[in-house]
Amino acid sequence: MVIQTMSTHVAPRRRSLWPRYSLRTLFVLITVVCVVLGLWMHRVVRQRTAVRRFYELTANRPSDHGEQLVTMGYRYRGDTHSKPIVEEWLHPLRDLIGEEAFGEITLVQLINTPATNDDLRFLADVPTVEEVALHGTQVTDEGLRHLQACPHLRSLGLNGTSITDQGLAYLPALSELDSLSLDYTKVTDAGLVHLEKLPKLKELWLHGTAVTDAGYRRLQAALPQCRIQADVPAYHEQYRPMHW
Repeated sequence: MVIQTMSTHVAPRRRSLWPRYSLRTLFVLITVVCVVLGLWMHRVVRQRTAVRRFYELTANRPSDHGEQLVTMGYRYRGDTHSKPIVEEWLHPLRDLIGEEAFGEITLVQLINTPATNDDLRFLADVPTVEEVALHGTQVTDEGLRHLQACPHLRSLGLNGTSITDQGLAYLPALSELDSLSLDYTKVTDAGLVHLEKLPKLKELWLHGTAVTDAGYRRLQAALPQCRIQADVPAYHEQYRPMHW
């Protein structure tokens, strides 16, 4: 008797289109995602708190020659807006946590508000800011140390504040600063030595200060690229209008 054995053909397993992960890999991946989301939420919530405080300060601000000054400025695709432009797919999250948490902030304008040194600590939560206007506020020398948290700051306005020579010592840390307004402050010749350490400074206003002609000339020699305006003879000589 001949017994024939039938071979069984086992079909190969179909390869899954999805990659396989071990539980350990999945745990690590989930942990990384949670950490990244946590850091992002921490940042946007801090920005939201800062922006809301800035709007509180400007809520009762009087108009400037009939025009209402904007409080914030945001960059979006190369243009500047007074409100953040939020992508449509982020609208549900915007509605949940508030639009103040979004946008690349480039301007904070607290002119003629009761802003104090303590309010300036919120600038650390908007590190992309490039322009800060503090004219007519209650900011003093010690408050300027908070500006060191703004590495991109290019323009700073302090007209009509109690800033003295001591406060100017914090400004050399602002390596990108190219415009500085110190009209009607308590600055003297002694404080100008700190401004000599601002190589990118192009515009400086010193009207109504105690800066003398000699101090003006020394600073102008140290910063030849900077247009310095002050109530001294040297300024009027340098920018005397031409008569035809």
